[in-house]
Amino acid sequence: MVESATGKNPLKIFVWLTVLPCMAAEIFAKWLCFPLTKQLRGFQFPLLGYSPERQDFSICCYGVAAAVLCGAAAFSLTRQKHRLLCWTGAGLVWLNALTILQVACTDGPLLKELGSEWNQQQSTAVFTQRTLPTNDVGEPSMWHDLPLDTLADRFIAGWYFVRFGWGWWCALFAGLAALGFGLCGEKRWTMTWATLGGMAALVCVCAGRPALAEVLVARAHVAEARGESDKAIACYRRAIRLDGWNALRPDLYERIGAIDANFGRTTTIEYGMYHAEMASTQIDMPKSIAELSALIPRASEPLAGVLRKRTAELFMQDARTHHFHGAYGAVVSECKEALRFDPRSVVAAYYLSRDYYLIGAYQNAIDVTKKTLKRVDDPILRADFSSNLGDAYTKLNAFSDAKLAYRESYLRDYILNLRALSALTGP
Repeated sequence: MVESATGKNPLKIFVWLTVLPCMAAEIFAKWLCFPLTKQLRGFQFPLLGYSPERQDFSICCYGVAAAVLCGAAAFSLTRQKHRLLCWTGAGLVWLNALTILQVACTDGPLLKELGSEWNQQQSTAVFTQRTLPTNDVGEPSMWHDLPLDTLADRFIAGWYFVRFGWGWWCALFAGLAALGFGLCGEKRWTMTWATLGGMAALVCVCAGRPALAEVLVARAHVAEARGESDKAIACYRRAIRLDGWNALRPDLYERIGAIDANFGRTTTIEYGMYHAEMASTQIDMPKSIAELSALIPRASEPLAGVLRKRTAELFMQDARTHHFHGAYGAVVSECKEALRFDPRSVVAAYYLSRDYYLIGAYQNAIDVTKKTLKRVDDPILRADFSSNLGDAYTKLNAFSDAKLAYRESYLRDYILNLRALSALTGP
C-alpha cells in the first residue's frame, strides 16, 4: 500500500506541473489574433459576446472556463476518474469549437472588428509602400483578400484568426489529451461519438440562423431581379434580424435603399445610404460624407454604428487622395474627423502620425504615435510607427530618443526594414 502511494505521487506532481502552466496560458495568452491590435487574451474574451469598448477581466470568459476544465481534467487524471476525465476533455474540445463558431456565426461585432482591422492592415501596407522609404516586397504570409460573403468564408476567417492563438491551442491540446487518457482508462469509445455529436449540435445551433439568413439574402436577390420589390425587402430585413453579421453589412441596407429609390421613397435611411454610396455622388466626396453623417442621428443601433464606421472610412478615402496630391493639412483634418467617428481606427492614426510630421507638427506626431503604439501589436506596423517616431524626434533634434525609436523599429522588423536600418547607420 505504501509502495502504491509512493508510486502515484510522482505522477500527481508531473500532471500538475504540466497542467498549471497550461492553465496560465489559457487565461493570459491570446485566443484570437487581431490583425493590428492587442486583442483578445483568454481573460478578455467573454463567452456571451465581444465588446470593443470593454477589455477588462471577465469571470465568464473563455480563458477562465478552459482553465477550470483543465484543472478538473488534472484532478480526474490523478484520481483515476476516467469518465469525468472524458467529459472534461470533451468540454475543452467543445469550447475550442465554440470559439470559431462565435467568430463565424454568433458574434457579428467581433467579426466586423476583425474584418475592419484586416482592411486597415491592407490600407496601411499600401500607404507605406507608396509613400515611405520602406520595404520593396510584401509580406508573403498576408492574404490579399478576406472574403466574408458566405458562411463558408466566415468559417475560414474564424479559423484564420484563431490559428495563432496560443491560449486556444493550449486548450485544444489539453482537451484532446484528457479525452485520450479518459478513453484509454474507460476502454470504451462511447465518449468519442458523444464528443463528435456535441460538436455537430454546436454547429447546428450556432450556424442555423446565419445559414437561413444566407438563404434569405439569395432569395432577396432573386426577388429583386424579378421585380418583386416587397418580397425582396422582406427577405433582406429578415436576414438582417436573423444574423448579427448581416445587421452590420452596409450593402444590404443599400440594396433596400436602391429599391426605395425605384419607388421614389427618398426619405428613408436606407435610401440615404444608397445615395451617398453612388458613384455620381462620390465624385464630390465631402457631399457624400455629409449625406452619410446626417443619417446617424436618425438611426438606432446597430445601424448607427454602421454609419459611423462607414463615415470614417469615407473620410480616410478622401484623406488618401489628398495625401497623394500633397494636401497634408487637409489629411490631418480628415483623419481627426475619422477618429471622431471611429476612435478605434488604426489607419487614421497612422496617416495622422505621418501627416503631422509633413506639416511640421512634430510634437503632435509624437503624441499620436505614442498613444497608438500602446494598442498596436502587429510587428510591421509597430516598426513603421516607431520609424515615424524617430523621424519626428530627429526634426526636434532629440537624437537620443530618435535612435531609440529607430532601434525599436529595427528590433520589431529586422529582416527588410531598410528605413530604420539606414537611419541607424547613416550619417
